[in-house]
Amino acid sequence: MPKIKNSSFHGARGPTGTFTSVPDVEESESDTDSDDSAWETDEELEKADGDYFEAWQSQPIPRIYEERLERNVEKREKAAAKRRAAEMRGAEHREGGAMDNQQGKDRYASVYRLGATGVLAEFAVKRFRSHRGVRAKDLAIAQAEWEAKAKRMAM
Repeated sequence: MPKIKNSSFHGARGPTGTFTSVPDVEESESDTDSDDSAWETDEELEKADGDYFEAWQSQPIPRIYEERLERNVEKREKAAAKRRAAEMRGAEHREGGAMDNQQGKDRYASVYRLGATGVLAEFAVKRFRSHRGVRAKDLAIAQAEWEAKAKRMAM
């Protein structure tokens, strides 16, 4: 099986653990490579390629962080407004008090006592059915009462 070369191995080591041959860094550098060539000034870049430099300068400065901050503030304000609205609705509901089964029946019956139209009556029936604890027998009794009243009014 061939031996895989380890990329971290740089060369042969001597008996003391040091490298047997160390490349001379100064000899390996060429005269054309200098530290200054990598750090060209804006003026040199503009002279070399003016169109590219102008296009680069016209790019908008990225303000992603600021935009995200603004969006987060807007989201927080929106969420706070929703929470306030929910608290207001909850307060109104709590002020109304708990609705027991008899209150639901009374409210249902009052809609029919007022001589509700068919559409309003259907809404009241659905509303009454959705109330917890209402028995089908109670609903049938209330519906029969309304039908009897409707017949009397029609005469």
